[in-house]
Amino acid sequence: MSTKYSIVIVDDEPLARELVKNYLSHRNDINIIAECSNGFECISFLNKHRTDILLLDIQMPKINGFELLEILNERPHVIFSTAYDEYAIKAFEENAIHYLLKPYSKEKLFAAIDRCIEQINLKNTSTFLPDKLNKTYTNNKKIEKIIVRHNSKTQIINIDDIIYFESAENYVKIRTHHATFIQEKTMKYFEENLPEEKFIRLHRSYIVNINYIVSIEAYTKDSYIATLKNNEKIKVSQEGYKKFRNKFK
Repeated sequence: MSTKYSIVIVDDEPLARELVKNYLSHRNDINIIAECSNGFECISFLNKHRTDILLLDIQMPKINGFELLEILNERPHVIFSTAYDEYAIKAFEENAIHYLLKPYSKEKLFAAIDRCIEQINLKNTSTFLPDKLNKTYTNNKKIEKIIVRHNSKTQIINIDDIIYFESAENYVKIRTHHATFIQEKTMKYFEENLPEEKFIRLHRSYIVNINYIVSIEAYTKDSYIATLKNNEKIKVSQEGYKKFRNKFK
């Protein structure tokens, strides 16, 4: 009895999904266990079910393919599928087995699947990289939005809605008007990847959205207090105060 390999198809275009299903109907070794029209559907399914192969569109509404991979508990072997060739380099950085440029032929799809199966049979786990899963997708640009889990839901936060980031041991708290979220990242990561024109590190424990700063006043000889638009007050170090003064010279 031949081995069957499971695959999940993720694409927001119904015709694209139908074409793939038609192609795969010619293979007896592939079992389509789900098709998803957006990233949230896929996340919900894959956090409860395992698949061998993920055929993943990149450009989708709400969250794109790269952002989807970032929040999966376990990453399958990935074949990216897209109409945009500028994503090729990023796809291989994400350790995709293959990158298919739409429209692609049945033969190209089969070749990509065969490569996945080859990797599976070799028990090569190179596509399962925990450090890749815990990374906010920036596409070589500064962070524009952050994906978080909150109350069993996946949410997208635009950075303009963030008041500040606060260090919390091995985590970072993200404070918005409506809630506080937690991510398993470092303050250094956010300091290096947030846009400098919008955020400033005022203290070892705080990175603050400049637009939410109302005032900064002396607190002790070597420290200050920042008052924010939401009436919260946070610590400002001497170094942070210097950064603030230099930025607004």
